[in-house]
Amino acid sequence: MRRATFWFIFGTVLLDMLALGIIAPVFPKLVIQLEGGNDASAANALGLFGTVWAAMQFVFAPVLGALSDRVGRRPVILLSCLGLGLDYAIMALAPTLGWLFVGRVLSGITASSFSTSFAYIADVTEPDERAARFGLLGMAFGLGFILGPAVGGLLGGIGLRAPFWAAGALSLVGAAYGWFVLPESLPADRRATFAWRRANPVGSLGMLRAREALVGLALVAFLYRVAHDALPSLFVLYGDYRFGWTARAVGFALAGVGIVSMIVQGGLVGAAVKRLGESRALIVGLAFGALAFALYGLAPTGALFLLGIPIGGLFGLTYPALQGLMTRRVGPDEQGRLQGAIASVMGIAGVIAPLLFTQVFAAAIGRFHGLGVPGAPFLLAALLLVTAIVVVRRGVVASLVALVACFGAASASAQGVAGPPGLTWRPRAPLEGSAVVLQLSAGADDSITAVRGELAGEPLHFEHTPYGWRALAAVPFGRADSVAARATVERAGGLTDSVVAWLVPHRRRAPRERLRVAPDLAQPPDSLEERIKEEQQLVTGVRHQAHDAPRLWHEPFMRPRSSALRDRFGVARMFNGVLRSSHMGVDFAGRRGASVRAANRGVVALVADLYLSGTTVLIDHGAGLVTGYLHLSRTLVAVGDTVARGQEIGEVGASGRVTGPHLHWLAAYGGITFDPLGLVGLDLNAPWAPLRKRALSAPQDLTAEQDHRRMMDLLGIKALRPGASGNDSAPNHANYDEALANPYPDLPDVLTLKNGTKVATAEQWWKLRRAEIAEDMAREVYGRVPRDVPKVTWTAKVSEPEFVGRTSVVAKQLVGHVDNASYPLISVDIAMTVVVPANAPAPVPLLMMFGRSSARDSAKRAQLVDDGWGYALVDPASIQADNGAGLTRGIIGLVNRGQPRRPDDWGALRAWAWGAARGLDYLETDPAVDAKHVGIEGVSRYGKAALVALAFEPRFAMGLIGSSGKGGATLHRRNWGEAVENLTGGEYYWMAGNYLKYGASEASFGSKHANDLPVDSHELIATRLAVRR
Repeated sequence: MRRATFWFIFGTVLLDMLALGIIAPVFPKLVIQLEGGNDASAANALGLFGTVWAAMQFVFAPVLGALSDRVGRRPVILLSCLGLGLDYAIMALAPTLGWLFVGRVLSGITASSFSTSFAYIADVTEPDERAARFGLLGMAFGLGFILGPAVGGLLGGIGLRAPFWAAGALSLVGAAYGWFVLPESLPADRRATFAWRRANPVGSLGMLRAREALVGLALVAFLYRVAHDALPSLFVLYGDYRFGWTARAVGFALAGVGIVSMIVQGGLVGAAVKRLGESRALIVGLAFGALAFALYGLAPTGALFLLGIPIGGLFGLTYPALQGLMTRRVGPDEQGRLQGAIASVMGIAGVIAPLLFTQVFAAAIGRFHGLGVPGAPFLLAALLLVTAIVVVRRGVVASLVALVACFGAASASAQGVAGPPGLTWRPRAPLEGSAVVLQLSAGADDSITAVRGELAGEPLHFEHTPYGWRALAAVPFGRADSVAARATVERAGGLTDSVVAWLVPHRRRAPRERLRVAPDLAQPPDSLEERIKEEQQLVTGVRHQAHDAPRLWHEPFMRPRSSALRDRFGVARMFNGVLRSSHMGVDFAGRRGASVRAANRGVVALVADLYLSGTTVLIDHGAGLVTGYLHLSRTLVAVGDTVARGQEIGEVGASGRVTGPHLHWLAAYGGITFDPLGLVGLDLNAPWAPLRKRALSAPQDLTAEQDHRRMMDLLGIKALRPGASGNDSAPNHANYDEALANPYPDLPDVLTLKNGTKVATAEQWWKLRRAEIAEDMAREVYGRVPRDVPKVTWTAKVSEPEFVGRTSVVAKQLVGHVDNASYPLISVDIAMTVVVPANAPAPVPLLMMFGRSSARDSAKRAQLVDDGWGYALVDPASIQADNGAGLTRGIIGLVNRGQPRRPDDWGALRAWAWGAARGLDYLETDPAVDAKHVGIEGVSRYGKAALVALAFEPRFAMGLIGSSGKGGATLHRRNWGEAVENLTGGEYYWMAGNYLKYGASEASFGSKHANDLPVDSHELIATRLAVRR
């Protein structure tokens, strides 16, 4: 062999592999960013890109192989280098996944010429030396993956696109290097005629069919490539999911793979082949590969996983030995065609592998998460390599049985299993120091009961919205590297999923502001250091306490002033030529005494005169969010006040260390200060415009029994206890013996917080304890009303004079149409009749009653009218059907788009109460009604509904509740007449799905009784009625 010629091709391949290695640590993160942070969608995109890349190789590798047999190796290799440079430039500039897709297509085409490099080696090497030279060429791959990921990790700190520019530059350097130093390896007299039948993938594979000796080795190549691609397909995703590895850790691990590969390819391959022979070396390589993949799949820690890398290094014996065996079986004029055929086989494998392993991975962590085997894809790869050994030792036919068994096991593991949820966010490309909204997606089904999470050390407060589970968060300022967002998804029955996504913030381009100030303004005197430190601790405490309260705002944020901005967030400030700090807020212009308004609803957490910020007001908006209003001249609120959005809280001033009057507005999520302008207009319950609209599907038709069984399955309930029977001789007869009526005498303490602390102040009661009770009632008993239930528009169908008894009245028959533009397949029209005395001198009080819309006379209605009252009849059936089969229709079905309920969704009682509240909306517009004196009345099931309406709607002034029983005013824990089990087994649809747990006799969580409820009816009455204000 011409030794110098080999090192020319070695250098060219090394430069190309450096370019590939540089983008390895950041390419998945770029895909995640372009997918808006959706981890599951990014995984699918990465699998698709891998498949497309391999498909291009499958199509073009034989074309370039045959072309190199015709025109020579050198032109093909040089064009490949230039094409890769163009590919990296496209990916560096790609604004969308579509452009990134174009780049990967070009990369797959141009990278197909790697097979030409092997043909080049075959041209200039004697047959006995080829395996060793193929091994040395493999060392170029190893060197590229040693240096490339390390350089890519460093460049990734500058920006996600920087490694792509560097890779493009290296490819162009490789092209220039080859142009000047790489000679042609294939003499003109050995070149073959180009024919498309030989250049297409099928034509190249025909070469294998014509040589029986190559078929078995081609199958080994196929199995080798499929198994091999398990690691590159999943390395970043698996390390992130299983061990929480950062991009830096991934870079070092990949560098370790490269070092081992270089050692094996550069030194061990030649010696091993000479000592063992190519066939034995092939089997040894496959065996060590199987062992390494088994270790990858079973390793419980990152350290043990990394131990598989040196073991897997000997897997590197496989391909050089395989190449040596196959090139011996063809003549010199067909080496290019052979390499094209091999590349086609490997290409088919590469098309299959990414999707195969990503889907098996999704299935493994979906079903087997609790069993701790997310490494199922690596175990499958080990089985494939064992099958390859069978091919080498026993032949093709014997291997097919093992191959079918491998894919059968993978199919069985993945069948019917949904992938885990993912996380996405808006804005899609956040700046450092900005607000983001995280959303659970892709696998976020209705079995999810709660989501907990954290980002940058701050807890995330996920809430269920009509568009999924969402949480507000903030990206730290001054941090341009990736930030992990982690979530733990709790499902019915005690199952959990772990979700990790990486946010890659962009750097802010903030100008520097140079200020000339008095020396004491530039640097506070040392004597004030202790005071400043104490004040900072005070503010920090307020910021962290915001995590203790639920979200208090439900409207978009507004600016505290409408005046112009003076300074933006992040501006670097230099005082007297020295860089001191960045501006951690925004400044609004304003004269002294100008109005300052609250940006949204919240509780005033701090009013103080601080050295640095002067007169300061901090508002706690709950769920981790605090806004601050600094340098005021006057405050109009006190600590503990609940302020409304737009309420005046103070006046502009120049207090503290400032040079003139202005308002400094800041926002903090726990300990993270971020740009408050990102909050303006923010609405957690609004749809995201870029999200694709879901296609309309018809409402599901379930019988009550099917719906009941479905909810039990969601909750992991196998059996329920029977309800109390009216038959005195039945074993489960209703109890009316006072001595047996209180089996659970210890009721939840109304005035004790969940952490065991006694409520000692009014602030603790209003801000903490009442919120705890309301949350438990909503989640476990009555269900949650969605925040953005569609609006209701009222229309009077009939308005005419009538008589009730002897009194002349005006009766209106009204229809409240619920906006169903988002799901027109379900219509809800609330029927209500309003009757008021005709000649009343002033607006009259009114009693709302659940019943059929009718103005017919009755004794009680006549008595109301005679006493100067009006009344309203609301038809509950027009709001929500009184049966389980109707839960996919009515107002519940409309909001759920015809799909069944989640465990914490509202039941019929809250739906009827919601309808009554919408009726009250209308009454507030009726001049004949005194809307401040409207009561609510109901008996039996409608007594429960009336109590719920009175409890959750503070505008109702009074209630007449009759025979409400369980789910109403009766204690759930009291054993008297109707029992909890009557509702869980019968009228379950009145309540939240979660209520079924308290009638369970056999379930995945054991069993539960009324005593396991976190709340009881006395707390509903105490917190929502007796102490309403």
